[in-house]
Amino acid sequence: MSTTGQKVPGVTSTNGSGASWSNVGSPGSASSSDNTYCTAVCTRLTTGNNQSQDLYAQTFGFSIPTGSTINGVIVAVEKAQSGSAIRDTEVKLLNDSSSKIGSNYADTGTNWNGSDTVKTYGSSTDLWGATLTPAIVNSSNFGLTFSCFDTSATTTRNANIDQITIEVYYTPPASTLPGSFFQLF
Repeated sequence: MSTTGQKVPGVTSTNGSGASWSNVGSPGSASSSDNTYCTAVCTRLTTGNNQSQDLYAQTFGFSIPTGSTINGVIVAVEKAQSGSAIRDTEVKLLNDSSSKIGSNYADTGTNWNGSDTVKTYGSSTDLWGATLTPAIVNSSNFGLTFSCFDTSATTTRNANIDQITIEVYYTPPASTLPGSFFQLF
């Protein structure tokens, strides 16, 4: 099995309604572990806006050989919160047309830490309940969608994403031998 190694997004953007993410774009703050964050300010009581928009991380620059079999995907998100009430809402892959695919890997039952902590999702043999091909993974639209929410009833909380990485495990296609190989014997 081969791996792409951990790659960072070339572009971050937002989609949908909810608390806005700041510091998104090209390359966006989620492309480096440098304490420059994509931040969503979730406010439950005053605005009822306790869930963030979707944060899209895309353009990872994968170049998996055609004919390879995708075996698994590992996503790592370096995140922190102010306070103690931010939790994942949705963690899903995006396909080559920027549509959400597969299973939701959000950890909706655990509050984020108050300092930067890397949370991993998936494994080297986990396809996230999706059908993945080299064409999908190599697309600039392939990536991750991430959202979170504030479980507190009265307090504004900041959700901070410092870095997102994706690593893809795959089996390259079997080599084909030239026809002249058998003529040698």
